[in-house]
Amino acid sequence: MKLLSSILVGVLSLGAAQSFGQNIKASELKGIRVLGFKGRLNIIADAKLQTVQHRVLTKTDLPSHWSPQVELENGWLNIRVSGPVSKEEWRTQTPPRVDIEIRAPPMPLQVVWSQGDIYLKGWDKSAEITHQVGTVKVEDTKGEMKLSVHEGELSVKDHSGRLEVDNFGSKIRLEHVSGTVKIDNFQGRLSVSDGGGNYHLSTVRGKNFIDDFNGDFDFNNKQGEIVITQSGGQLQGKSDSGTVEARLIGSTEVRLRSQEARITVALKRGLGAKVNLGSADGQVASSLGLKVDKIDGWKVIKGEVSGKSVSQISVQSRSGDIRLRSL
Repeated sequence: MKLLSSILVGVLSLGAAQSFGQNIKASELKGIRVLGFKGRLNIIADAKLQTVQHRVLTKTDLPSHWSPQVELENGWLNIRVSGPVSKEEWRTQTPPRVDIEIRAPPMPLQVVWSQGDIYLKGWDKSAEITHQVGTVKVEDTKGEMKLSVHEGELSVKDHSGRLEVDNFGSKIRLEHVSGTVKIDNFQGRLSVSDGGGNYHLSTVRGKNFIDDFNGDFDFNNKQGEIVITQSGGQLQGKSDSGTVEARLIGSTEVRLRSQEARITVALKRGLGAKVNLGSADGQVASSLGLKVDKIDGWKVIKGEVSGKSVSQISVQSRSGDIRLRSL
């Protein structure tokens, strides 16, 4: 709550006041800012509209200081729920639920919302959303998007373009997301299905499951878990102590490194591979007919697995175990 109130003070100063529900010409705007505390926020893109339409969905009457306000400031339309002025009122009052719907032609968008649900659909301009607790659902979007979530759920479906996700402990699902994607997942649960393009994942203690990925995937893993099924492109990354399992169902170039993490590479039956595996103090094993040698104190597997669509696999570890098996 303190974070949100400080953002409200820092970002929004008083501009030209407008009546809530009064439509604003979209051609006069640089973008839309929305700031609120609790409730549901729906933002729907409609390229045919000439104005920004906004309305309160909340059925009950709201105290005046909790009623949404609209202001024009330097070309930006600011829609905000600011709350009371005094610190004493902040300490004694609980923010009421305020539900808002916005329909507008896409334009730059900034949202800061504390509690509740956010739904964004059809946006093809830049968008930034910061959310504390609740759910965020994004569908049918394009362009550059930055999403910051703390606790709750985030789903992004059918997005193309650049996407940045900063997550503390939320459950995240990305479906049909292609482009340049950067994900910081501290300790949440991430699932990706049917993704493509260029992905970079950083995780500390998160659980990360990537299914049917085709493209370039790079990761930096501390203590988390990563399971990825990949049909093509490149897979590279490093892990300190968190486990990694790569399931290859198509020709993929793999370069993985670890300190003490256990790494498993599984090959789809019939898929060929050129293999270079090595661990200094861990164990190296293969169920695909390749033998283990010792070279300069390292346990090493080098060789080829016959098959079509040959993958290149290189895995090195200081003290972690490495296993190569069939899928």
